[in-house]
Amino acid sequence: MWKWAIIILALLAAAVVSYSVALGQSLRRASLIGGVNQLRVAQDNFAKHGHITNYPASGFQVALSTNVVSIGGTQYQCFAEVSGGWGWDGGTLAATTNQTFIWMHARQPAKIVTLSHRPPLFGGPY
Repeated sequence: MWKWAIIILALLAAAVVSYSVALGQSLRRASLIGGVNQLRVAQDNFAKHGHITNYPASGFQVALSTNVVSIGGTQYQCFAEVSGGWGWDGGTLAATTNQTFIWMHARQPAKIVTLSHRPPLFGGPY
């Protein structure tokens, strides 16, 4: 009797842990998509009006950028960057004028990310 109760409790605990891990990854992915959308809106606003607009309710902070990032020997000139995404731990997502998205973080080398990118199950966002 106790054996079955312990097995059921262990299975329930494993299900809760699996759900929590998958939820964190899903939230980081949704935050990446939200950040990309904010950068696209910023680029469109800048082209049409000559300035960008922050939307405080979104939780993101968008700013124009003059960063130059070198990835694999190629230099990328950043146009705008966004910070404040869920689970980003101080990192920022930047965009070039040709819609190349670059993840920048002080503890990791810069890397190009696409919308098909999947954040890792554990650890940082990218």
